Amino acid sequence: MTFTLFLNDRIDEARQRGIEWARSCAALSISAESREYLESEAKAMAGRLPTTMFDTVANPHDKLRADEHGKHLEDLDNAEMALANGVATARQRQEERAKLGPETEAPKASTWLTAGGTTLFAAGFALGIYDWIHDRITDPYIAAVIALIPSAALGIFVVRSLTNPDSPRKRTLGMIAGIGISLATGILRYAFSPDDLIVAIALTLLELFIVFFLDWHGKHLQAKYQQWEVERAARKKADHLVTDASQNNAATSQVIANLKQKIAEHVDSIALRSLICQKYSEIEAALINAIMAGAHKGIADNQGLKRGVMTNTAVLS
Repeated sequence: MTFTLFLNDRIDEARQRGIEWARSCAALSISAESREYLESEAKAMAGRLPTTMFDTVANPHDKLRADEHGKHLEDLDNAEMALANGVATARQRQEERAKLGPETEAPKASTWLTAGGTTLFAAGFALGIYDWIHDRITDPYIAAVIALIPSAALGIFVVRSLTNPDSPRKRTLGMIAGIGISLATGILRYAFSPDDLIVAIALTLLELFIVFFLDWHGKHLQAKYQQWEVERAARKKADHLVTDASQNNAATSQVIANLKQKIAEHVDSIALRSLICQKYSEIEAALINAIMAGAHKGIADNQGLKRGVMTNTAVLS
């Protein structure tokens, strides 16, 4: 707070006290005793102001404030150094994050591979069981639909299992299961159509080759997915480090702002005390004039109220 604002606040306070005095005693004039009382009130207000210079030797309280000020200066130096290091760290982490590149989508099996493998599996199994179903259901369309439903389910199951990028690292059991499914479907074809042994063997071999191909492609896709997971984890860690550095820098900046405010307030308070000591007599005279002016204002309001010119509300406002 500047000296001018400080003095204006004290003058306003003294003036308000003069008005309140006049209202409280319904004064219509100022007697010698009243003037003496008001002047003593103004002097008492001035007497409550700090009337000594800032002295760390003679005043223990000033010594404590000076020590606290020194601690604030030391803390400010440390905080500014920490902020400088934090800014450098944040910049380095941002550069490291930029090197990792933007987020990418997880690798997955292509549409043509999924659709093609499913179709081949479904077609092979449907051809093997169609005649057996048609012998029991004469309508060829209904027989074809019934044959396609389990065939499509089998194709989707095998293809999705072998090309799932998030599959277990050890794929041996999965490969054995895929081969077992192909052999089992081959046996079912032979059981349904024992006269078409060559067809059953051919379709079984076709499915086995499809299984090997899908497993080969699935291994490649799995490796890419695992690499993608490693890169995604690195990006997440880098993002966290960047965010953490930014938050730490923001907190340090707030600490610096608070310390600077406390340091400025200490310097301003010393300067204010110095001016108060130098101009104490002027301040005292200003407060006396203000309280007397307030008293005259209150008396004028009382006189107006008595004459009926003003209302009680106007006087109390």
